Amino acid sequence: MLRASRASTLTTKNAFAFAVLSSLALVPPACSSTPATTEPAALGDGGPLSLSLSCPAPGKLPFRTLATTFSSPDSTSASTNDAIAKFEPQDDMGNPTSPQEIRGTFARGTALLGGTIPMAGEWVSLWSSSSGAWKQLSRVKTDENGAYDVTLDDASKQPLGSFLVQAVLEGDASCGTHGSYHWPEGTKIVVTDIDGTMTLKEDEQTAQLTDPTYVVRANKAVDQVMATWKKKGYQVVYLTARPNFLRLVTHAWLASLGIDFGPVITADTLLSGDATTQYKLAALQKLKGFKWDIVAAYGNMPTDIAAYDGAGIPKTQTFTVSPNAGASGTQPIDNNDYTSHLSTYVDKQPDVTPGF
Repeated sequence: MLRASRASTLTTKNAFAFAVLSSLALVPPACSSTPATTEPAALGDGGPLSLSLSCPAPGKLPFRTLATTFSSPDSTSASTNDAIAKFEPQDDMGNPTSPQEIRGTFARGTALLGGTIPMAGEWVSLWSSSSGAWKQLSRVKTDENGAYDVTLDDASKQPLGSFLVQAVLEGDASCGTHGSYHWPEGTKIVVTDIDGTMTLKEDEQTAQLTDPTYVVRANKAVDQVMATWKKKGYQVVYLTARPNFLRLVTHAWLASLGIDFGPVITADTLLSGDATTQYKLAALQKLKGFKWDIVAAYGNMPTDIAAYDGAGIPKTQTFTVSPNAGASGTQPIDNNDYTSHLSTYVDKQPDVTPGF
C-alpha cells in the first residue's frame, strides 16, 4: 500500500490539479544543482513526500539534469507557446522479479482535446527519491511521437512495494509521475472501473472536458469504500477504458476524493463495445498472471460484467452499480449509493497483511 502522510496526500493532490483545467499554463522552471537534504520520499517505508515533485511544473528542481534546454526549436516553441501539458505516464506493475518498464509520452497543445505537438527527440531522465536523496534511474531521448520506453536495469529497479518514479523533460524541467507497483504473489487486490462506477454518471468526465468549471460528481460513499479496502491492507487497482491522455485528470479526481495512489490502467485508444470487454479482460488476465488474488470487482456496464466473468471472478464478488445493478447475477449497488455495501460487506472483510 502507498503509506503516505497527510502532507504527502496534499502534495500528490496538488501535483495533479494542474491537469484539470484546460487553461493550464506551464512556466518553465530553472534547473538546479541544489542537493536534497530532506527526509526520504520512498512510499514503501511510510516516509513523507518531501522529496516528491509537483508535476507537471515542479519549480526549482532538487537535482541537476544534464540538459537544460531543448534539442529542437520546435520543442522550444511548443513549450513557450502551447500552454497545456499533455503527459501520458504509464504505471508499472508486476511481481518483485518482473521487469520494470517505465513508459510515457510528453507533448504540448493549445487544447486538452486535439492539437497535440509531441516533444520529439528530447531528453527525459527518470528519478526516484529514497534515503534522503534523489537517484537518477535512467536517461533516454523521446521518439518522433514524444514517447519514451525504458526497462530499468538491476541497479535502478524499485524495491518491493509501491513507489513513485518521476520522468523529467529536461528541456524545461517539466515532469510526469509514474507509479511503480511490484507486489508479491498472493497480494489481495480490489479492481474497480471509474466512469459510472465511481463517478455518478458515465459521462461525468466528458462534461468536465467540455466545461472546465464542471465538478465531477462521485457516487455516495464510494471514496469510503476504496479507502476502507486500503486501510484493511488490500490494494486497489483502477481499471478504466479512459484513454491514456486522461490519466492526469483521473489522478487529480481520485486525489480530490482523498483516495491514495493505486495503479491506474488506461487504454491506448478510444474503445467501445466488445473492444472494451477485450481490453479489460486482457488487463485482468495480466493481473492474474502476477498471481494476485482479486477479491472484489466493481463495475456498471455489461462490458465490465463480461470482462470480470471472463477472468473468472465469481459473481458473488462482482458488484455492479445502477442502472445495471445486480445484472447477470452480480451483487447490486443500488441508487448510486455505497453506504450499505460499506457497512454490510467491506467493513466485515478481514484485515490482511500486504507483504511489503
